[in-house]
Amino acid sequence: MASTQTMIDLYELGNSTYKIAKVVGLTPASVYSRLKNAGVKIRTKKESLQYLVKYNTCVVCGKEFRARAAWGSGSLYRTTCGGDCEFKLRSEKSKDKWTDERKQQMSELFTGRDTAGFNFARGDRKPNWRGGLSSVTYNKIVFGDLGFEKKCEICGAETKIVVHHIDRDRTNNTPENIKILCRGCHAQYHCLAGDCGLNGKNGYNTRGLSKSKITESSLWDLYWGCGLSIVAVGKELGYNRATIKNKMVFYGIPTRR
Repeated sequence: MASTQTMIDLYELGNSTYKIAKVVGLTPASVYSRLKNAGVKIRTKKESLQYLVKYNTCVVCGKEFRARAAWGSGSLYRTTCGGDCEFKLRSEKSKDKWTDERKQQMSELFTGRDTAGFNFARGDRKPNWRGGLSSVTYNKIVFGDLGFEKKCEICGAETKIVVHHIDRDRTNNTPENIKILCRGCHAQYHCLAGDCGLNGKNGYNTRGLSKSKITESSLWDLYWGCGLSIVAVGKELGYNRATIKNKMVFYGIPTRR
């Protein structure tokens, strides 16, 4: 059996108690006990695992950091210490790759057009131009060219702002045809105008009849002229009570108490 001094020498060389136990023919617990009784300072778990830890030097800032798996890879090791340095490194590499000649080559390859510098066609020159119906187009016109403020004209909200066209024509972006609303007020405006519909039939009731048939004059005649209730007016026109009520609010028709 090996002496205690042999165990101490092996331990000071960096061997673990498990490896020493295999050499001397004892259990790791016995080796640990003998080293401790001999007054040897036992390494901590972190110190014992240092031989498994690898360190790299950051290629951007020069800082030494503990090596881990590379970004997006499980086999290589990172060359940068963190996300900021990685971003700087990739930015520098992308500048070298995307030269003017490279941009021209890729543009001709994917588009078949001379679009060097990624100066793609805009507006009505785009192949998928929809005549200005896209929200990107009229938002740019309203908030950019016309200078409208992004603030709801009804509730004053400044978030979730949309452009409402009074005549429902998205290509008519004249100032008098534009109302700036938030999403909530925009939905409520269309519902009061009879555009929301029921059962997914936009602009139609459950019978499939257009809600535009509910005119202001017919509501005045039936409700105030004939003295019918809201329910009776709905039965007369073929709509439910909620629809008639919303239409009366939209037209500003007062109700009886």
